[in-house]
Amino acid sequence: MSTSSDALPFDETLPGDARPGAGGRCLAERWLLGEVIGRGGSGIVHRATDRLGGPDVAVKLLDPLWDDEHERIRRETAALRLLTFPGVVRLVDEGSDGGQLYLVMELVDGLPFPGRPTPASWATLADPTIALLEALQRVHDAGILHRDLKPANVLVGADGRARILDFGLARGRALGETMTRSGLVVGTPRYVAPEQVAGTGVDARTDLYAVGAMLFEALAGRPPHLADSVQALLHAKVFEDPPALAGFSPDAPAPVVHLVQRLLARQPAERPDSAAEVLGALAGASSSQRRHRLPRLGGSAPVDALVAAALAGRSAEVAGVNGSGRSRCLHEAAEALQARGREVLWLCPGERPFESLRALLGERALGGSDAASVLDAADRAVRVALERGVVVVADDAERLDRWTAACVERCRPSGPVLSAHVAPRPGALRLEALSEEELRPLFAGPDRVLHRREDGARLLWERTRGHVGAVAAEVDEWVGSAAAAWEPEGLLVTHTALARIRHQPLRRAASDAAASARSLGPALAELMAWIGLASPHATVPLLAQLTGTPAWQLAVEVAELEAVGAIARDGQGGLVPRVGVPTASRWSIEARQSAHMKLARALPPGAERRFEHLAVAGSGAEIAAEVVARGQRLLDAGRLEEAMGLAQRGLAATRRSGAGAGELEVLRLLVRAAVATQTPAPLETAAWELRRSALSGEALSGLLALVEAWQLALAGDRPAALARAPAVPPQPEEELEAWRHALGVRLAVDEDLQRADALIETLRPWAEGGSDEIRGRHASWEGLVRYKQSRFVEASRHHERASTLRRGTAARVASLANTALALVEAFELDRAREVGSELLAAARDARIGAHELYAEWVLRAVDYRLGLALTPDLELALAAARVGDAGLSGMVALSEAAIAWRSGQDALAHDLLARARADWSGPAWRWHRLLARCLEIELSGSIGLDDAHALHAEAQGLPYPRGRLQVLGALLRHTRGGAPAPWRDEAQALAAPIPEPHRALRLDVLSAAEALGAQTRTEWK
Repeated sequence: MSTSSDALPFDETLPGDARPGAGGRCLAERWLLGEVIGRGGSGIVHRATDRLGGPDVAVKLLDPLWDDEHERIRRETAALRLLTFPGVVRLVDEGSDGGQLYLVMELVDGLPFPGRPTPASWATLADPTIALLEALQRVHDAGILHRDLKPANVLVGADGRARILDFGLARGRALGETMTRSGLVVGTPRYVAPEQVAGTGVDARTDLYAVGAMLFEALAGRPPHLADSVQALLHAKVFEDPPALAGFSPDAPAPVVHLVQRLLARQPAERPDSAAEVLGALAGASSSQRRHRLPRLGGSAPVDALVAAALAGRSAEVAGVNGSGRSRCLHEAAEALQARGREVLWLCPGERPFESLRALLGERALGGSDAASVLDAADRAVRVALERGVVVVADDAERLDRWTAACVERCRPSGPVLSAHVAPRPGALRLEALSEEELRPLFAGPDRVLHRREDGARLLWERTRGHVGAVAAEVDEWVGSAAAAWEPEGLLVTHTALARIRHQPLRRAASDAAASARSLGPALAELMAWIGLASPHATVPLLAQLTGTPAWQLAVEVAELEAVGAIARDGQGGLVPRVGVPTASRWSIEARQSAHMKLARALPPGAERRFEHLAVAGSGAEIAAEVVARGQRLLDAGRLEEAMGLAQRGLAATRRSGAGAGELEVLRLLVRAAVATQTPAPLETAAWELRRSALSGEALSGLLALVEAWQLALAGDRPAALARAPAVPPQPEEELEAWRHALGVRLAVDEDLQRADALIETLRPWAEGGSDEIRGRHASWEGLVRYKQSRFVEASRHHERASTLRRGTAARVASLANTALALVEAFELDRAREVGSELLAAARDARIGAHELYAEWVLRAVDYRLGLALTPDLELALAAARVGDAGLSGMVALSEAAIAWRSGQDALAHDLLARARADWSGPAWRWHRLLARCLEIELSGSIGLDDAHALHAEAQGLPYPRGRLQVLGALLRHTRGGAPAPWRDEAQALAAPIPEPHRALRLDVLSAAEALGAQTRTEWK
């Protein structure tokens, strides 16, 4: 929703003295209402603060007359609450508080469409129009209609992108100006479609009519129909064609004018079938600057060959399927030739005789007295142009009028003609699809640890099969949905964004979509729609099951689609659209939902995109089971943020359907995910969802008690957590019971290691009677206690056992990380290197960046402790800074700083040390900062006595004895005037547990021998 009161996406704004006094009210103990930012026919909209710390939102308080429409709204917009549609204002929450119905939406800036004064030029309208149509295509494909599109419901941001809002609020009994008094018309009269006036069925073409009305008004500065009353306006819409747009906007491109008139056709059958078809029609007329021009991928050989042929006076052809990049190839060759001073003549598509040569021949030549004279004039004009060095260029040569095509063919011997074709002719340059490797330069790195280039390129190739046009459309989709962003280094996309993209429907170049829709017959277009819907699971047997068509017949039709290049097969034999998927725009909402439900029930639980199909179909009970199954897999993979988001969307669905048992299971998933994060914000969200649940009973109260106890523990309130923990009842679910015991272990470890030891023994029978996962958790707890007791060898064995028992990949990888660290501290460095290498491979395969970085750090730590000659790994330090784990990033920076110091690169060591201190700036990293201070003293070579005493006192609380030893060593070595004698005895006591053979091995910064003064910098250098 907009934040600008002077340009709101509502029917009217409210003057200050007319605004209701709801500000300050808190809905659902979360949404704190602020200023009124607008009012629509359905209610008042407030800016609101999220008390859980999220961004500000827009809250719409629905008018009381909407009470009986609320269930319809919830039903029709279910998918918008469960799924994310780029270009659509996201619905965050809904509910009732004290009888007040409300909707919570994200808060966005923007102006009503077209985002500028009207009349406006097409050049300024292209960007928001394309963005609007792309957003409409997404929601139409999901079976959702808007029904009340108008400028106030389309916000245009400063970047030219449009955002649609108010889905589901487009019909009802109290829409103010959006209805006639008779209650028969749904939609705002100026933009309502004739079929809405007549009360007949609506589909995607109804929304497209509104787009046409908005475009007409934006270009002409007036609406398509003028009338003195609402009734007269509605009568005109049904019985009168709109006036010609060309008379009001003479500078608008002819294809745009023609398209707007089609969109405003009174009969839906005369309008474009889908938003994809409209986008295709606009492709040639748009001068949009929204799309970032992709760098040429796959090399410049085709362009170079075209340029070389033209410069040598020879003709050349380039061939490739739609989306192969043949047009771009021609354009780049033409630009290169023009840069060398050569004139270029472009031939345009045409149907009438010599229409494609109109730019060269002019109206006078075409107005000859007979066909023979015009034919002779055309041949002569082309031949003369070629002989004087003009390069003739024909993109989409098949679309030239046949008279021009024949003329150009006759004149080829006179000079260079460059042309692009779909079907290759002998000698043509064939453009092949790009490989995954050829797509990698498109992306920003790093690949070290984060694998951004390789993973981005892999997903892009999977979704486009390397076809250049599809690549361009897909990349623009990623950027438009904020999943990716252009950086100087290339396209930046995170793994979280890649995971979200993977579950979005496939997108294709709009021009290809329109071309394919026109060229395929109804039966094949219908099949293509099913293939697009079923992707990435589309196979002939599945399609036969979905459509009821015999498999042999589908096999024949699939072969035909393959022959025309409409589809391809992936590595597993699945069918993948290669061109735009014709949307089943004439399917009713019920038919679309039925199709999604058929597909969901044909797929196994947890299958990719099954949740999305269930969301569109609106099956709350089945969604709950799917959410739990898929959410557990996300937890096992360590994708906790995704699991949290999925659980919250699942709650919205189950609460809407009244599936109480399903809601409880989803709440348990939410709690498992929240506790697994071990951070406060997700736990606060889980507590809020539990408190607002309509369920009751011990199961719910027990979940809340578990969450609240963990909140206290993570907040550092140990007394309150110790008091609260015994009140947490046993949990009926094994994994939640494990988290209850984990809380007890954590509190015991922090309080008293002997008590923790006793608790571990108490829990042993419970663990041994449980699953492998539970036994693995118990082993990890025992490893933690042994590590805290400095019994590192035992700790490594327990963690290694845990790594063989834990269920999820992320848990197994974490156990390997703990094993490696314990082995390092136990000075079993060869074994630590083996486990570190195993950890590196496992984390890399699972794409768990933090653990992959940890593995790299372990392997570097092993080499450092052995005293090997190393050079600072700046690439690793840079990757560490991008992983998003401040503690781990600081560890890497400190290690590389120590390596720089050891190699005599003191300036670099200072820089890396500054990065470590910045990463460890929070209170949680107090003890880590002491190690950084230790290295800082080594770099400076001295510390004053007062500062030394202060640092010594602070180090007494350091829970890591070897860390205290290193700090003391730096003080003993560098305190000006000498350190107090008792400090040396203290250092000796701290070093005593370290076996003599290991004292020469380095620790984080210093070795025990160095700390005790047995080695000097001169000696180890």
